[in-house]
Amino acid sequence: MNVIIVDDDSVSRELLKICVERTDNLHLVASCSNIRDAMTVLKEEKNIDLILLDVEMPEISGIDFLNTFKDIPQVIIVSSKKDYAADAFDNNVTDYIVKPINYDRFIKAIDKARNAENNFKVDSQNAEFIFVRHKGRLQRVSMEDIDYAEANADYINLVAGEAKFVVHSSMKNIETKLPARSFVRVHRGYIVNLNKIRTLEENTLYMNIKGLTIPIGRLYKEQLMRRLNLV
Repeated sequence: MNVIIVDDDSVSRELLKICVERTDNLHLVASCSNIRDAMTVLKEEKNIDLILLDVEMPEISGIDFLNTFKDIPQVIIVSSKKDYAADAFDNNVTDYIVKPINYDRFIKAIDKARNAENNFKVDSQNAEFIFVRHKGRLQRVSMEDIDYAEANADYINLVAGEAKFVVHSSMKNIETKLPARSFVRVHRGYIVNLNKIRTLEENTLYMNIKGLTIPIGRLYKEQLMRRLNLV
């Protein structure tokens, strides 16, 4: 996994760097002292898998970063305070580590990030299917049957008709697995199948499933409108 560190404290950055370099299959791409530098790295490096992110930083906080930018990889918050945990998990972070940094706790968070990547496997010979780890086995699910994906803390509800698969993953990971031709992210907590949308009204989607409505996030509405086949 390719990792970047974002923390304004030099000691914390150095400790995280040591943790990353000590861990197999982690590669440190950059260590940044502020969000702006991190955004530059994300624009230049398209293969970042994980951000180790502090919350309290100058100019732009870690939470503001999560609220503002939608196209980011998995995030593990590393903060000296527990107060931001609810906001962080509302933004679908993979885990939340409270400083001081402990290597065993660091490894536990990294394992969660790795599991989030591995819980979904696409059939390389048939992109019409996705494999979901469910009840100890890999369950094949047809892409066209999937109605939507919903964030639920550090889990995802993948809904296909009457079936619901609850898996440990991130919205970013799900977004990379579902085919862009049929699926679009409409909210930080929802990805929907375009073929399952019945009606759009203001900032609400009405799906083919009876009584189901899904909110449209401000940051995602323009992208959704571009994807609709308007006449």
